[in-house]
Amino acid sequence: MRQALGRGLVFRAVRLPRGRSSNRSRDVHNVLVTAGTGIPTSGLISGADH
Repeated sequence: MRQALGRGLVFRAVRLPRGRSSNRSRDVHNVLVTAGTGIPTSGLISGADH
């Protein structure tokens, strides 16, 4: 269950700079997603070309 939740948050982070997220924010160009137990051990930077 937690893996599905985490994957959904990654999909949301990819959609956010594209303006396709359900929780839209203004002027978002890059999004940082980190994962790990206690200490972040992996990361993803998502952005959109404008």
